[in-house]
Amino acid sequence: MKKNINMKKLRLLKAVVCCMIFVLSLAGPGINVSASNNEVEENFTIQEYHISAVLHENNTLTVGESMNVNFHTRSHGIFRNIPMVQNIKRTLSDGRTRVFVYDTKVSNVYVKDDPFTTDTQDSNFIIKIGDEDKYVFGKKTYTFGYRLSFPEDRVEEYDEFYYSFVGTDWGTTISAFSFDLTLDKEADLSNLQMYVGRKGSTTSEGLTYKVNGNKITGSMDRTLYPNEAVTILIRLPEGYFVGARTHNSIPTYILFGVTIAFFVISILRFIRFKASVRHLQIVKTVEFYPPNDLSSADVGFIMDGTADKKDILSLIVWFATKGYITIEEKEGKNNTVILKKIRPVEEGKPLYIRYFFDSLFENGADEIDLDKLSSKFLTKFETSKKRLREHYTITNKLHDEIMSRANLILSAITAVVFVLGSIFTGGAATSGAWIFSVIMIVPLFCIWFTVTSYSSNMHLKKGILTTILYLAAEIAVLGVLIWLNTPNLIGFEYTYLIGAAAAGAVILFSYPYKPTTYRIEMLGKLLGLKEFIETAELPKLEALVMEDPEYFYSVLPYAYVFGLTNKWIGKFEKITVPAPNWYVGYNPTVFMLPRFYNHLNTAINKSFNKVVTSASNSGGGFGGGGSFGSSGGGFGGGGGGSW
Repeated sequence: MKKNINMKKLRLLKAVVCCMIFVLSLAGPGINVSASNNEVEENFTIQEYHISAVLHENNTLTVGESMNVNFHTRSHGIFRNIPMVQNIKRTLSDGRTRVFVYDTKVSNVYVKDDPFTTDTQDSNFIIKIGDEDKYVFGKKTYTFGYRLSFPEDRVEEYDEFYYSFVGTDWGTTISAFSFDLTLDKEADLSNLQMYVGRKGSTTSEGLTYKVNGNKITGSMDRTLYPNEAVTILIRLPEGYFVGARTHNSIPTYILFGVTIAFFVISILRFIRFKASVRHLQIVKTVEFYPPNDLSSADVGFIMDGTADKKDILSLIVWFATKGYITIEEKEGKNNTVILKKIRPVEEGKPLYIRYFFDSLFENGADEIDLDKLSSKFLTKFETSKKRLREHYTITNKLHDEIMSRANLILSAITAVVFVLGSIFTGGAATSGAWIFSVIMIVPLFCIWFTVTSYSSNMHLKKGILTTILYLAAEIAVLGVLIWLNTPNLIGFEYTYLIGAAAAGAVILFSYPYKPTTYRIEMLGKLLGLKEFIETAELPKLEALVMEDPEYFYSVLPYAYVFGLTNKWIGKFEKITVPAPNWYVGYNPTVFMLPRFYNHLNTAINKSFNKVVTSASNSGGGFGGGGSFGSSGGGFGGGGGGSW
């Protein structure tokens, strides 16, 4: 029998996706720190721009900048953005190509004779210079500086200095640019390379530079246009930098260690759970009649733990068999069905039964044409399903709710801890790592959703294929994340193993579903009734019909929620079953059991589907190697603008 999705869990899954979208939206812009369009000009030009830098042995860079700016319109000042995360493509000695992710730390910021503030935004460090209460116009000189700390390169073959003096994010012209760079440790600068132009350029057109000992000076003999960079690349021997900042891998190891710990806990918890429920065995009993105190909707919900369309629609025939309504079929190609109210549902009946009955006969009507149900009925139908679920959260609970909540919490903690650890495996929390790490939560929660759904339905084996598909999706997303963070701090093979441990923990945390004694008892009776419907022999059925002429009809709505309607009808092919006293066909002289059900079922489903379509249309519904040197690459760079 096909199981519909538990709406409560579906809402939770939707909430997870919405949270993911919200997190991704946090990358929205504030100050525009990127001028990617060559035609976009700032409201100022840079007349002169000089950078003086000192490269230290510990792979830090002291930078001083001086620029003469000409404002064409009134502005408060300028801002300078410095990229804090770099993706650098390197070819190693064995010929392999890798993209390394690095982070840059900015400190010791100073600005001469002007107020300033600093901030971080979109992986950029922003130095905002100027006074929000004052404006500048015309020529203005800015002098400022800072220190950059570059991390250990994680390459064993060589060291190098790869840096953009001018980045590709300047959206204005620079009439005269010059620089000087001093290395405070002796170095061979014979393989120095310089690049000028848009990002990716490998020429140095217009740049003149010279080397004097450990000092390099240079200048442009032409104007730099928007988005043009000036970049330097110096190959240095391995070990040149001493005391460079190392990547802090401790958070990754801690978070991944916690993931492994949760995996171990999930195994121990699963073993303990299996031991605790060993005595809760379903004992099938021999049943010929449905339980007197359970409606067909109750039975459907107890069987699979979900309130679905079948459960609620089955109540229409159940109402008829209990004497609440009659069902009249009108002649015509549309199989119109009229429900007539005989008596109201008693106050003592469950709320969901009374609510659905009143929804059919709204505004005190005594009869209703199913073909004329309004689109509002769909909302009431969904509310009926909700109240059916609520009925089993108040009385006759079907499972241990504390354990179910613990399953969700433990699974969520495991997923979040693993994802946080994954973000930093590349040595820096890049935007791509954040995005794919957040996406990675989705298949983990899909795994949780699938396992909990099928375990609560007592049909876990049916969810194995679905779980495998979600695991494949998890592996694919994790593979992209590893590619983004390659080479990572702990090795991709270990990341995969820990990812498998996280998925395993989510599965084992999701599986423990402890049914209550009430559900175990009811399942024994209902499975017994279901087995009888499937295997009943003719003599026994004849005896039951002889005892109760309405026997076939009293079982019919229950066979419907079991998904065994056609089998139940087939059992009575050789038994004369009179028309029920609550049914009036358009040809009362001829009654055939298969035709009766087929027409009735078609009419009810057609009417309901029409309501769904109407609601949907109105908005409702469900080595040698090295870096690939080029202009704009390496550390530093960035750009700026006015504000």
